[in-house]
Amino acid sequence: MKSRDALSNIDYFSLPANPEEMEIATKEQIESFVEAIRQTQDYDYIIIDLDSTLHERNSSALDISDEIFWLLSADETSFERTKNMLSNDLHHINLDQSKIHFVLNKAGQGHFDGFSAYNLSIEEQVAFQEAWLLLSEEEKFRSDTMIGAKLASLLKSHSSLEAGVAQIGS
Repeated sequence: MKSRDALSNIDYFSLPANPEEMEIATKEQIESFVEAIRQTQDYDYIIIDLDSTLHERNSSALDISDEIFWLLSADETSFERTKNMLSNDLHHINLDQSKIHFVLNKAGQGHFDGFSAYNLSIEEQVAFQEAWLLLSEEEKFRSDTMIGAKLASLLKSHSSLEAGVAQIGS
């Protein structure tokens, strides 16, 4: 179940071969899984890569997270969706919004009019790389150290920890 990327030395858990298995995972199972990883004390960071929908699994992962790095696209739809999720959908889990850190993805393509009206404090920006349009996701990951460096910087600025990462999903 657990794999290690030889280049980055990151451990990760692949999605199940049958995607329906993830869909039936309960809040309790997610919490138990993350707590089991924490109890090993093998990792300084556990990164949970969530899809952009809000359901029990994602709500649970957000609730048990110490810090949340929320990726935004540089378009109005992304900002509007985030605003609605924060003001409407996440109230039932009493999410501490101070642990959310916004990262603007594909920055440099220009912001839409009204960008500043959303009052989302962008802590980091990942510049748009035109060359990525021609690369697979794996090639992007392996060819660009800038994103990893920015993520490491964000993690270190919000934690005193500094070493390994476990990533759930992808």
